[in-house]
Amino acid sequence: MACDEAALAQPGVAPAVGTATDAPSASDNPAAARPLLSVAPMMDWTDVHFRQLARLLSRRTWLWTEMVVDKTIIHTQNLDKHLWFPPEQRPLVLQLGGSDPATLAAAAAKAAEYGYDEINLNCGCPSDRVAGAGCFGAALMLQPELVGDCMAAMAAATAGLGPGGRPLPLSVKCRLGVDEEDSYAQLQHFVRVVSERSPVSHFIVHARKAYLDGLSPHQNRTVPPLRHQWAWALAKDFPHLQFSLNGGLLSAHDARAAILTPHPEVPYRRPTMPPDEPAAAAAAVCAAPSSSPSSSSAPSTSAAADNLGGIEGVMIGRGAYNDPWGCLADADRAVFGEGANAAPSRRWVIARYREYAEPMVGRWHVKADGHADPSVRTLMRPLLNLFHGEPGCKRWKAAVDDVLKAGPHTFGEVLDRTLHLVPDHVLDAPPRTPELGALAAWPLDPELPGPASRAGHYQGPPGSPAPRPEKKKSKSKKKADKKAKAAAVKAEAGAGGEVAGGAAGEVEESGGEASGEEEEEEGAVGTRSGEGEEGERPVACCAEAREAAAQAAAVAAAAEASDGDASEQDGRAECCENGMDTKAATSGAVVAEAASGQPHSAVVAAAATAVPDGGGRGGAASSAAGSGAQERRRRRGCVVS
Repeated sequence: MACDEAALAQPGVAPAVGTATDAPSASDNPAAARPLLSVAPMMDWTDVHFRQLARLLSRRTWLWTEMVVDKTIIHTQNLDKHLWFPPEQRPLVLQLGGSDPATLAAAAAKAAEYGYDEINLNCGCPSDRVAGAGCFGAALMLQPELVGDCMAAMAAATAGLGPGGRPLPLSVKCRLGVDEEDSYAQLQHFVRVVSERSPVSHFIVHARKAYLDGLSPHQNRTVPPLRHQWAWALAKDFPHLQFSLNGGLLSAHDARAAILTPHPEVPYRRPTMPPDEPAAAAAAVCAAPSSSPSSSSAPSTSAAADNLGGIEGVMIGRGAYNDPWGCLADADRAVFGEGANAAPSRRWVIARYREYAEPMVGRWHVKADGHADPSVRTLMRPLLNLFHGEPGCKRWKAAVDDVLKAGPHTFGEVLDRTLHLVPDHVLDAPPRTPELGALAAWPLDPELPGPASRAGHYQGPPGSPAPRPEKKKSKSKKKADKKAKAAAVKAEAGAGGEVAGGAAGEVEESGGEASGEEEEEEGAVGTRSGEGEEGERPVACCAEAREAAAQAAAVAAAAEASDGDASEQDGRAECCENGMDTKAATSGAVVAEAASGQPHSAVVAAAATAVPDGGGRGGAASSAAGSGAQERRRRRGCVVS
């Protein structure tokens, strides 16, 4: 059950200054040389300062840099700003972005001099800052042969530059698929080609597909469905390779559960320990020898490198940044099987981070106006989520922002003036350490994918275009669309509105309220003759339309010929009811327009001229109202779908 002896010799993490307990070295804990838990590379987030905070929280978790473009490494004047790191941040993986084998090889050779434990190629980021710039990131999944050539060139350039003079381990981070190229057979092809054309034996799989166009980076992390079981399927189909799982996991406890969960359709040959044993996850992974090259640049395909039906580890992204204490503080115990965690409290973490941050202010550059790079604000940013969900967190963050706006002279000044707002019981609380035996198994779809299975919502034949997910409209966009629709309705009813407006004015003089009803109905007419709720045009059946038009014309004629000798009070009441009469006529006119194809303005004008000056019996108006309501009910059932 022991790990590969070559892997044990990899340098571990130097103990952080002032740790509460002495952590065992890598030789004491073989799992320290394996990426059981990693913090994902995140652009603008996982800089050297956040990594320092993460290392204080966990000595064993593998850290990753932001993606660094290969040309940046070759041409920058200040390489330390992009590649330098304190030695205690190891184990540390550098992620490169690029698509040219020669350029990537040159960049990898320069970066290897800084002492990284592994170099990774980004084949999974769908951001337009990556996939749309120079064809790298997730777009590379469409060219597996090119990826294999890139990795082979990087392996040749870094031969002998790894820890202890061994080949520097290389890996690929990818998605399940891209756009319509998202079948499991296509993912298998990508893994097979890359691993056969290069020494790559470790794939970090973000268990979602990617859309190169149409979705934002955030939506690419939430809209495509998660297919965690695909990682176990790859472990079954490529037993000589290692696969780590990324996507949808938020804490070290999720990572432990995923590592220890076998898939029911994948033969699991790893040793099992009692579920409450802290070393269970570490023992399971170490039972499968690492397939990273130790003495040769060729990929290992022997049975000794068998992954034994499980995943190599888990990678967590936003969960680690948004709640670093909740995600990482119990990682050394729960995942790597250590006897104690690195950080006893958040007060201890802040004190050690302060020791790092104060001399870092202005390390790269200080301008003539006094602006420092990195600035106090930049160094303060990783701490802002340390009290995620705790009492006093929002108040403390607001106070920090006020102090930063005032221009503090030192990093420590910000802490001295604000930290009293966080309660002592929060500052001094130890990490949450739940009963490991009570952690639930990681939920997996019991059915493994077949060759034709697709990673997206759409499960049509591979290669067939799927409906593109629509972006959610912002509030401002919704308001703009609403105004545009109202303007279109107004323009459509414009010509007829002038004639109808004259008739409505006469009604207003006679009865008052009818004018308001008529104006409201004019807008309703325009809406009915335009787009429906689902974007369809309401169309009545032809026979019913002719019948309704005839009824409306008869009602209008009867109202026009009615006796006008009623009292003044009856006249006002009848005039208000004649507003309903107008609605009936207008409603029938809309249906007639739909059936006959006459211009909408002419129909509305004809309906408006049918409104009498003030006469008409209440019985005729009531009949018109009933006819209009009946017609509206009939029309709602005749919408073309």
